[in-house]
Amino acid sequence: MTPISNVRFDAIAGYARMPIADLFGEELAYFEVEGGKVVGMLLVDHTDGDFLGLVFARDARLRYRSAAGTMFFPTLDQAEAALAEAMDAAAAAPPEDQSIEQNQPCLAGSTVSTRQSPAPMNSLWT
Repeated sequence: MTPISNVRFDAIAGYARMPIADLFGEELAYFEVEGGKVVGMLLVDHTDGDFLGLVFARDARLRYRSAAGTMFFPTLDQAEAALAEAMDAAAAAPPEDQSIEQNQPCLAGSTVSTRQSPAPMNSLWT
């Protein structure tokens, strides 16, 4: 687990944050494993000062998703150790299959889907 900057985390997976996360905790540090295959962050909970880690990994469509979270810990060191274990486990796991996703990933410089109309809502859940 290698420390990274907030700017690097934002470039890799910043969009995967919950918009209301700032209400619950403060982000303290950011990490990656295997060159960004998995990224994570350490937070302190606003309510009681406990520490936790969140793991973000790529799904089957190559988009980062929240993959795991640690328990709450009374110390930053304990949370960091748990985050390292969770990130290593996520790096070893296959990409999560997001079954409701039907389009290919849209990577920088690639062509957007040529699909003419959206899928009917009921087809997303079958």
